[in-house]
Amino acid sequence: MEVSRAGRGTILVLLQNFIQFGLGLLFFAVAANILSKADIGLISTFNFISILFFSVAPLSLHVAATRFMASYIGQNDKEQASSVAKSIKRLVLYSSLIILIVSIASTFIYIYISNLFSLDLPVQLTNRPDLILFVLVYAFFLTMRTTYQGFLQGLQKFERYALVGVISITLARILGIF
Repeated sequence: MEVSRAGRGTILVLLQNFIQFGLGLLFFAVAANILSKADIGLISTFNFISILFFSVAPLSLHVAATRFMASYIGQNDKEQASSVAKSIKRLVLYSSLIILIVSIASTFIYIYISNLFSLDLPVQLTNRPDLILFVLVYAFFLTMRTTYQGFLQGLQKFERYALVGVISITLARILGIF
């Protein structure tokens, strides 16, 4: 990899992180002025759910994809790099789908038990399973996006990597506002 390309890639990734942090800060500043404390707590719970999903589902394979794909590309072995991408994509997809299905089932079991025994659980969560399902599906796509970004980083396509990051965080914040 050329030094100028690495420097440019570093700047693009830094810019993407700066935009991501700024949009997140702006989102929560606006949310804090518009929403109640209970709604902010609900958003925090949803963030926790998505981060928990994202921490477990990809099995950190996007990091391995970056390392091995870059190594094979550096050796001019595109076939092996492609093989790594296919294997990791399949593993992440399967693990994410399994965790998504288990999470959805757990959500419905949680709601059923809380209603069955009339437990005094957070009302917003038990009354809005659609929001929980939305967050779980969002976390699934977040996992897929991060895997794709790992591929882009391994292929040293930093422009596309940064663009995917900025577009996804912008869409996530816009959806979050609605």
